[in-house]
Amino acid sequence: MGDPYREAVSLTWLGDTHRAAGEPDAARLAWRRALPALDRLDPSRAEQVRARLRGLESRELVAVGGGPPCPAGGGWPGAPAEGDQG
Repeated sequence: MGDPYREAVSLTWLGDTHRAAGEPDAARLAWRRALPALDRLDPSRAEQVRARLRGLESRELVAVGGGPPCPAGGGWPGAPAEGDQG
């Protein structure tokens, strides 16, 4: 592209688009590619990108069972209530 800052911002937006489309691996790749230039040229934006990466990681943990065991007030949706014999 020729302008490292604009390229990094474009990669950040691309990562946002991938995240919104449900493509976490592509989002992670774009954000990681943006970081070196942002570290040099806009450290506050680099920290924002790192926060996006951390958020992506925490959502993945919830998706594989790292989140709370059940919704407030009950068991898993569709599970028999306590005392039900099934």
